[in-house]
Amino acid sequence: MLNKVGDKVEFKSEAELEKFVYGHLDELLSLQPIAKQYRINSDICDILAVDDRQRLSIIELKNVEDRYVVQQLTRYYDSLIEEKPFSNLINYKNDIRLIAITPSFHQHNLVDRKHTRLGIEFWSFEIAQIKGAKNISFTLTNCDTNEKNISQILTGRNNDVLPKEKVQKTEIEWSEDPTERWKQYVMVNASYIDAVDYYMRLNYSSKLAIQTLTAEEVREKSKKYKRACTKEFKIKLELLSDESGITRKLKTVKLPQNIQLGHLAAWCIENKVPNAIEVRYNQSLMQTESSEHRIKVEAFIAHHLSLLGVESNPKIADGSTCIINTKIPIWVLVAMREMLDYSDEEIHALYPTLSETELENAWAYASDYARIIRAETGDIFEYLTTHKMW
Repeated sequence: MLNKVGDKVEFKSEAELEKFVYGHLDELLSLQPIAKQYRINSDICDILAVDDRQRLSIIELKNVEDRYVVQQLTRYYDSLIEEKPFSNLINYKNDIRLIAITPSFHQHNLVDRKHTRLGIEFWSFEIAQIKGAKNISFTLTNCDTNEKNISQILTGRNNDVLPKEKVQKTEIEWSEDPTERWKQYVMVNASYIDAVDYYMRLNYSSKLAIQTLTAEEVREKSKKYKRACTKEFKIKLELLSDESGITRKLKTVKLPQNIQLGHLAAWCIENKVPNAIEVRYNQSLMQTESSEHRIKVEAFIAHHLSLLGVESNPKIADGSTCIINTKIPIWVLVAMREMLDYSDEEIHALYPTLSETELENAWAYASDYARIIRAETGDIFEYLTTHKMW
């Protein structure tokens, strides 16, 4: 989190400064966090927070002196009052606080603020270590009133992502029932899945539109999860907002080294959010994993699909999702019903081995994973001709 250069202590990066302030908003500014790195239009707001009167605060952080902090806050203000996000948490009838936090302010900042009608608060911060003390003080000072708020930066050498007693292998007799086996998997890997939850909500809550961490959760869990997130999972997470219809794509997720792809997949499946998150995998995206782990992940995904009554095999139907234990792609059934106006009875006549339950599973999967089906859809006329159904 910190670098020491001579007698001077500083944050390693602006992201570290942001994480610390986000976790100490209540004691530093009497605020509760709403979102971190919130994207609106073409801008990204560092921190959005509210006070006990539901008054919005927009906070821009800089780890070094910056000439353009006033202009950034002005743009954020304009976009937020137009879009009015988080209206269930924010009363937009109240005045909005605009807060700039930097080590020092450039003369241009003072000139820009002087000629804007918006009230912008300038707060400078200082990091100091008292000789012989273990912790480091973080002092936030209002440049206009000289009000000072002080918090402590906890230091330590414990780099374990998870407590040692939780990373030990658990011997378990796996159930033959898929549903029970899934519950066992989640239970055995609960500590890892909790770690995924912490890092996803801390770093990607705004991008994925999931609930962010509260200040209390950041302070509590940051003591437990300290290792830097250096491992990159080059996968694609897709979220389709029911309100806006906009698909957000996150191509790279950084998580600690001892988090496996299966733990991330389990979190995505277990995560109870109003908008569904889909995780897409293929061989090229798992090249960094060992062959042994890749087999486990593929088995994990196959198990999840089997609960839905479907399966995906690269060697069958060009990898398209099929009715389980068949070679019948779901996109073909969907195309026959939607493009060719086939009834369920007519589809049954062409595929007499399909049961009513299997067909219902196909429609349910197609409804929940419409984007996957659209991506897999091919030429229905060529397919039916090739398979001599016409």
